[in-house]
Amino acid sequence: MDLLEPALALANTESVRDRVQKNIKIINDNLAYASCFFCGQDADEACARKVPMHGGVNRETTAYYQTRITWRTITVEVPRCRRCRTKRGWRIAAGVLLGPLVAVMSAAFLMDAVALGAVLMAVAIFMMIWLIVGSQRDPTDFGPVLELFADGWQRGDRPPEARQ
Repeated sequence: MDLLEPALALANTESVRDRVQKNIKIINDNLAYASCFFCGQDADEACARKVPMHGGVNRETTAYYQTRITWRTITVEVPRCRRCRTKRGWRIAAGVLLGPLVAVMSAAFLMDAVALGAVLMAVAIFMMIWLIVGSQRDPTDFGPVLELFADGWQRGDRPPEARQ
């Protein structure tokens, strides 16, 4: 990048400027995959968050007035570090445990176990704050996913009408 940016200023023809800009885009794309999209740390390839997408949907009517649907698929790997993968797992677990915790807390208050209910309420409040404040960026905000959305692709491995 240190060499390409000054080269762009020195480029005297449109074709040279286009080639330099393409190289700058390639480098920026490579840098985007090298760091965690969620926190900016070094990404771990094994921890990438997978976003399945489909596009190029084609619907055609066949014999007997049936509709045949074809589409293309791609899975975008959003770069992520081990720490962010672990944090997401804990958030999912906390979300699953929050409902039963609130139920036990309500039962404790109904049975006049105020101290237990108060402790469980504090834990539930802490979990809700942690889930809300610590939320991650949406992986669909990742550059390559946004580019696919702009080209008409949608999230998911197939069109909704093809799920039957």
